[in-house]
Amino acid sequence: MQSIPWLIAGHVGGRRRWAAGVALALCFTAVLAATFLLYRPGLSGPFLLDDEANILPAWEHLDSPGAFLHAIAGNTSGPLGRPLSVVTLVATGYLSGHDSYAYKLTNLYIHLLNGILLFWLTARLWASIHPRDGRLRGGRGGWFALAVMALWLLHPLNVSTTLYPVQRMAQMSTLGVVLCVITYLYGRDYLVRDRHRAYAFLLLYGGVPTWMAFAILSKENGALAAPLLLMTEAVVRAATAKARPPLVPTKEIRLGLLLFGALPVGLGILYFMVHWGRYAATYAMRDFSLDERLLSELHILFGYLRNLLFPRLGEMSLFQDDHPIVHALGVREVLLAGLYGLLILTAWRWRGRQPLAAFGLLWFFIGHSMESTVLPLELAFEHRNYLPSQGLFIALASLGLVVYAYIPTGSLRKAARLAVPAYLLLFATLTGIRADTWGNGPLFYRLAMDRHPLSPRLIPHRARALLARNDPEGALNELERGARLEPRRSGYLVAMMLVECFSPRADSARAEGFMRRAIARLRAYPASPYDIMGLKKAEEVTWEERCEGLLGPKQYLALTSAAISHPQPNEALLHYLHAIALYLDHRPEAALAEMKQTLEITDPVNRGKLLDAIANIQLNLGDKVGLKETIFTNASLPVWWRSPYLKIGNTPSEHGYPHHAAGPGEREKGLARQAGSPLGGDIPPPASPEDRVKPAESP
Repeated sequence: MQSIPWLIAGHVGGRRRWAAGVALALCFTAVLAATFLLYRPGLSGPFLLDDEANILPAWEHLDSPGAFLHAIAGNTSGPLGRPLSVVTLVATGYLSGHDSYAYKLTNLYIHLLNGILLFWLTARLWASIHPRDGRLRGGRGGWFALAVMALWLLHPLNVSTTLYPVQRMAQMSTLGVVLCVITYLYGRDYLVRDRHRAYAFLLLYGGVPTWMAFAILSKENGALAAPLLLMTEAVVRAATAKARPPLVPTKEIRLGLLLFGALPVGLGILYFMVHWGRYAATYAMRDFSLDERLLSELHILFGYLRNLLFPRLGEMSLFQDDHPIVHALGVREVLLAGLYGLLILTAWRWRGRQPLAAFGLLWFFIGHSMESTVLPLELAFEHRNYLPSQGLFIALASLGLVVYAYIPTGSLRKAARLAVPAYLLLFATLTGIRADTWGNGPLFYRLAMDRHPLSPRLIPHRARALLARNDPEGALNELERGARLEPRRSGYLVAMMLVECFSPRADSARAEGFMRRAIARLRAYPASPYDIMGLKKAEEVTWEERCEGLLGPKQYLALTSAAISHPQPNEALLHYLHAIALYLDHRPEAALAEMKQTLEITDPVNRGKLLDAIANIQLNLGDKVGLKETIFTNASLPVWWRSPYLKIGNTPSEHGYPHHAAGPGEREKGLARQAGSPLGGDIPPPASPEDRVKPAESP
């Protein structure tokens, strides 16, 4: 494939167009440089939200090749573990240490690379749709691609993907999807023109599945590459149907579409139908049903479109969990559904007349078809627009050309030419402001709390800020507000117990009241990820005996017993925490039995970690026969799932589950821990030995 500089020059072509080619290359470079400079102030910002669960385990304890492989294969953030994204996180940590700057800088480089690939995709698409259009050789296609790239790179909504380290997964998936479609377009064009057939076969049957696998193994929504390939073929075929001589797809192209387009889509739908019960069960731990999610997503999708086309900083935030849930179908929902249906139908019907606009709109809606429909995910996140927004800007630029063509020549057309630079200047200004905010942790959280006072994710942070000002009563009031906002969640009440523990005037009666309310909620509702975080924090405090009298082994055992009293999606993890509670209550035999039962319901990816915990309990009990059996069981697992520490001659307790001889200060190792705060700091505490052997946290 052509390199990017030659790609740019190739779109201009000819000595008489050399000046235009140089101008295009200079503008191309200027857009990349401007993007880097605008994002640079945001690189010093803190780690956020899911960074703890995905980044900390990715770089800790890489003391052997086995541990390195285990860190890559042990991620549980998705069904496939997202190993390629985790590889880059591990590499960043290994080369640069636990520094958020390095992770964010790497994300910025990937963002720039994705912008370059978007230019390449748009230019290649233009060439495929206009195979004999002289305007392409005059540079029009190159400038069109540059406008799309600039609009996307400089848009402020992408700040929350680029400067959120864990969203490297979304970036890597987008990279794979775009390269997959580019590779397909090149292979297709070679075959329909009967040129470079060997190269075309290599691209179509080697490159396309390779990049599709790359996208899927980076993040599961990389599977959208398959329907995007089908859509791309439909648009290009309709746009070139009247070409002379006709550019008819060959049987090799049709076979490639069947293997890498229709077949993956069909298998994906079949997989979803077979496993629907598992997804439906996950709705039990959400505050909304499937119907409510679909109705709410109609409004959320409209908000995405509004902020992409007419960005407003006040409506942009990492914290979108306070979005109102729509409970019933109404007039607005019908109108929004009709609008989206009309846009999709119009794009499909006009794919031959306005192929670029049709391609862009269909790309946008297909890009949202996985994370913004039936899957039981949280309702809204800005990073879900990272891939879909590329299509929207292709459509926007294409419609802009259509409008421009109808503007009469003269001063009005000259004024219209300033629209794109003015739009880009607006985007760049907003991106610079937002990146600067993301680089200032206290300012970032202060603005977020002002704009989203009802965000459950922000309530614990606000409580931590009050604790830092020695105001435990204020922290309790804030957590009580969260408990009222989310009447199913027990995590707020567990956090209130911890605040009471560390209060100078601890009230045991009030702590018991929090305990009773937390137990009642755990018995009545499935535990959410935030509830499980509360149980983990309570286990840490109990283990270190930092809250004697108010939160001890008996109280913690009561909490975990309530959590496992009914089936729920996080069953394996909760049974694991219950085993820890039994161990803390000086019942190691019962803890061992619970661990072994948990092993039967644990996902394969986590069995090595759990075997590590079992081995440590057996070691403490002096069960040499059982320990040997556990080591051999671990050896029978695939190498990427087994514990790297369970080997003959290696003492498990050096690495895995600790015993009571461990000192209270053992968990204090690590970075960014806010000492003395029962709720932790902006960066949650580093993974404890128990966390390193946890079962899967999500289905």
